[in-house]
Amino acid sequence: MIDFTWNEQSRVPVLKRVSLGAAPGELIAVTGKSGSGKSSLLLSICGELEMTEGTGKVAGSIAYLEQSPWIMNDTIRANVLFGREYDAELFAKIIHACALTDDIARWPNADLT
Repeated sequence: MIDFTWNEQSRVPVLKRVSLGAAPGELIAVTGKSGSGKSSLLLSICGELEMTEGTGKVAGSIAYLEQSPWIMNDTIRANVLFGREYDAELFAKIIHACALTDDIARWPNADLT
């Protein structure tokens, strides 16, 4: 069981006695009423909340997409790559999966817009 808080000054946990396991490739839906701790749970998994008690481990990589998306003030390519090395084939698959192929083709600077 793990407890999490928003910062080390506040020792009052926002999540108490959390226990979660998932197998590789498993899809998990986190549901609940507004204010029930869904975002706090996901942020704790991402390492954004301080663990105050217990131990936790994330094997491999994870991604988190907030309900209110944000975009870097940069190119479409930079936003998709997010610091990773450019792989043309993988990039094309991502753009296709996001249904952006036709849009990007119409832009004067394509994915460098």
